Amino acid sequence: IGDRNLIEGNTITDMGQDPIIMGGTNVVVRNNLIQGMNCTWTVCDANHHLDGMQTSGFTLSYSLLEGNVVRDCTDPTGNCHFFLVRNVNTISPAADTIIGRYNYGYNLEEGGFQFGGATDSTPNGHAYNNTFAWESILPENGHSIGFTNAPNGVAINNILYNTGAGWWSPTYGNAVGNYNLAFSS
Repeated sequence: IGDRNLIEGNTITDMGQDPIIMGGTNVVVRNNLIQGMNCTWTVCDANHHLDGMQTSGFTLSYSLLEGNVVRDCTDPTGNCHFFLVRNVNTISPAADTIIGRYNYGYNLEEGGFQFGGATDSTPNGHAYNNTFAWESILPENGHSIGFTNAPNGVAINNILYNTGAGWWSPTYGNAVGNYNLAFSS
């Protein structure tokens, strides 16, 4: 956590906690491999789940996630994200202008990128040229890129395979989505 940090070229395997928790301004997270996250090694419940990369309650602004791979998460809550950004309440610091591009997520049980939540304001999230593929369509969750209380979000040119289930759209929320390819087997 800090300004102008570069997190690059790491291989992180067999984690029972969130592998990368970040905060700051002008943070770059590039070309990392995260695999084998497993909730059986820690407590996961309705309030605790695994995410490959997360910021929650920290400032994260004008930052870039690029060329990362996050795959294979076992989480009994069915709630494992590639990247989750929240500013948990109205007094939390800003989470603004975060770009995710050229990332690959596979077999994560939930969402690729999730910008915001029910009580957040996480504006200007952008997702370009990412690929998210789930091994099988999940019975309930399974969106790829979500924007909740995240104004001015953009999802363009993403490939989304087996990520929609039930009434879920591969992208959802208050964002512009164009030229995304979504399909199921």
